[in-house]
Amino acid sequence: MAEGERRAFDRAILHAMQALRDSHPWAAAVLRDLSGLGSTVVLTLCTTVTVGYLALVAARRMAGRVAVAVITGAAGISLLKAAFARLRSDAVFAEMVAPGAIAQPQRP
Repeated sequence: MAEGERRAFDRAILHAMQALRDSHPWAAAVLRDLSGLGSTVVLTLCTTVTVGYLALVAARRMAGRVAVAVITGAAGISLLKAAFARLRSDAVFAEMVAPGAIAQPQRP
């Protein structure tokens, strides 16, 4: 997507999610928890457990395939992120998405 082409789509999704959050306050917590399952830490832990299990049950070839697939996928994602170099959302957009979520600087 070229620069600026996604703004209308982003706004439509943003407004839909805000309406969902306003009508069902519990939905924000559920969606936040579900998105946390895709974190690097959780995926690394699941991969390590899976590869370890496969190695223990003498499926070493499959364990190697899983490890190579995950490592290749992670490298591919990193390369694509570097290639597209999309900027992160600014603080104003982040405040619209989750009011109060931006940490305020501590004053001495």
